[in-house]
Amino acid sequence: MVSMIILFLFVFGFLSCAQAQVLINEVASEEPPATGDWVEFYVAGSSADLSGWKVFEQNTPVKTFPSSATFQTGSYFLLHFNSSAQDGAADFRTTDPGLTGTSNVITLRNAKGLLMDAVVFSDDSSWTSVQQQAYNLVVASGQWVGARDQGAQSFSDTVNIPGGIGAGNSIGRGPDSADSDREGDWIHLRSRQTPGSQNSFTGPSAIAGSTQKIFRVTQSPFSPLGDGPFREAHIHCVSEVGSKASVKIFDIQGRMVRALAERAACGPESVLPWDGRDAGGAMVPSGIYIVGFEVRDEGGGFSRGAAIVVVARKL
Repeated sequence: MVSMIILFLFVFGFLSCAQAQVLINEVASEEPPATGDWVEFYVAGSSADLSGWKVFEQNTPVKTFPSSATFQTGSYFLLHFNSSAQDGAADFRTTDPGLTGTSNVITLRNAKGLLMDAVVFSDDSSWTSVQQQAYNLVVASGQWVGARDQGAQSFSDTVNIPGGIGAGNSIGRGPDSADSDREGDWIHLRSRQTPGSQNSFTGPSAIAGSTQKIFRVTQSPFSPLGDGPFREAHIHCVSEVGSKASVKIFDIQGRMVRALAERAACGPESVLPWDGRDAGGAMVPSGIYIVGFEVRDEGGGFSRGAAIVVVARKL
């Protein structure tokens, strides 16, 4: 039945494989009723007219944007739940009581019904057939990378937060709002929500315990040109055998410079070198860089955080 629904949507043009230009950027799904859940959006491409665009929770529309919803490149705007107040210029409201905080699929669709962006998250506790159907749809549309029809096994392809996101917390893209349509784009923002502004790695650590016990950077500062004792930085991952690590380098403005690893084997201790080159092979300028990481073990546990690395040059 699910396959027939997806085929129907393909035939009638309701699916889009284009890279999202308006992104779901941050989600707070477990807020108190008095303040309400919210979803933040970011205009990553050219200016956007969202007249008639809709936000869906799983297969249910929760908001249709009015004709006034027009934004310039780089804009942020919010959808607030459990609110009967009037829409503002960058703050929109829905009387929908709030998001399901356990496992969920949130999508943004344009006025023609095309899927423009999606995020899938779970707390590892429940996964219904309705959630699976919504998940299959976003995978089929090209707006999420994962394996279809896995039931609860689809947890592994979501932004998986065992125990849930939690009140006062959120999930968000990295500071550069990277969009590869997979869970590695997202981090757990514990006590550091940033509604209406760029997400940040700074603030309280998103992992349990000490970052240093799981992830550390040595041979920093380093000089790729040999101006000092080290030509490369060493990024250490200490975890259980069978764990997978994703590691990305960002500049101080939060723009991704290079993805060093994507679900690479990690454990019991692995060392990942960085030679100071960007994704295109060019040497980066001297300065401070941020190493963002995520480590997942075979049991579904995860750790996320960030560390500083310094690229130096002779003056």
